[in-house]
Amino acid sequence: MIVWVNSAFGSGKTTLVDELRPRWPEALVYDPEMVGYVLRALVDPAYAGEIFSALKDAGIDVHHFFLKVPREVLEKRIDGRSFTPDNPEQDERVRRWCKDRIEPCMAAADTLPSDTVVLDGELAPQELADQVLVRVRAGGPSGA
Repeated sequence: MIVWVNSAFGSGKTTLVDELRPRWPEALVYDPEMVGYVLRALVDPAYAGEIFSALKDAGIDVHHFFLKVPREVLEKRIDGRSFTPDNPEQDERVRRWCKDRIEPCMAAADTLPSDTVVLDGELAPQELADQVLVRVRAGGPSGA
């Protein structure tokens, strides 16, 4: 089984996963910010559909979750992060790069597979984790 959580930078993906880890210790976590260059094309609906279809055809259960967060909240969260604390100029470039990706990611939300579970990314991490675990453990609708 794969539980796929995606959204824009600053939406709370890492915070959600940090909340899930102690509650689901047997799960392996792959952070998209670590392998983001490989996975970033998944905002392209055709490519996302191809990947999810291939996983489904291989018999792999995929639960796809998307954290929906308003643009202004994303920008505030990104502004509150420190990416390279020892290099303010680089920090600002990274912040700008993250903000430049908000719009494509938000637009992709409208083209997600129909069985993607859209979560309110402004909820507390505990509430989001509850929602994910209920779906996954109940064998609720699996993604793409």
